[in-house]
Amino acid sequence: MTVAGRGMKPGMQLGGERMDEALVLRIAAAAGVPEPTAAQRASGWSLAGEVWRVRAPGQEYALRLYADGHEVSMQAESAILRATQECGLPVPGVRAAGTHEGRAYLLTDWCTGETVLEALSRLPQAAELLGRSFGRAHADVHRIQVPAGLRQAGAAGDRLLHLDFHLLNVLTDGRSVTAILDWENARAGDPREDVARTVSVIQIHAPQMAGGGAGRLALRSFLHGYFDGYRDLGGWALEGMAPYYAWAGEFAVRDLAPKAGGTILRRAERWARWWRHRARA
Repeated sequence: MTVAGRGMKPGMQLGGERMDEALVLRIAAAAGVPEPTAAQRASGWSLAGEVWRVRAPGQEYALRLYADGHEVSMQAESAILRATQECGLPVPGVRAAGTHEGRAYLLTDWCTGETVLEALSRLPQAAELLGRSFGRAHADVHRIQVPAGLRQAGAAGDRLLHLDFHLLNVLTDGRSVTAILDWENARAGDPREDVARTVSVIQIHAPQMAGGGAGRLALRSFLHGYFDGYRDLGGWALEGMAPYYAWAGEFAVRDLAPKAGGTILRRAERWARWWRHRARA
């Protein structure tokens, strides 16, 4: 999971090479950006790579650069974005995908709007409304049936799962969802996995979110609205969730272990233990 949002930060290590602005601009030009003028890193650290905001005269783009060994992720994410756009989901439009100077890239339109977390921090009184639109958008994702030929072996279901549908990967205009970002983990499966993953991320990262302005009461109202919105749009029946919450906790521990520690990792471990116990009860 990328946890730092869309704020601008300097270059980072990617595949053993420092990704500086000059290199990013060369890749952007090779991807078809006309006369790119500036690039700034626009997301937090991810094992699969990073995203840069690229500016050109009259246009802005998002350039995702994948870490070594993640070329398949680029191909999969490109295909998913194109397919979900055809299904009417609010996702970034794909402009180009390929490799340049040994680096796999995916070029998309830059999406306007603020993250749901930013909106929740700014408008805590609108928490339930924001949660409801967030839940409806998630239900929309789960309405998409993944064709048999595109499902991974052993998939537990045929519905599209995002598996990183959280408050930093969804943009809003304050009333409705304007974009769903970061599809690198998407696959077919049982929607309960996806819902459990979303709820676990919110609960595990609640102290960070509350510290950023989204108070605990606002997060509680947001989750209430999320479930209401998910049901409003005819989302999947959320029955027998304990084993899915346990799975989501284990997923979070694996995701956080290489890049986080302390309180957040311990919260993920406690979440996983609690739900494993409930699943066995």
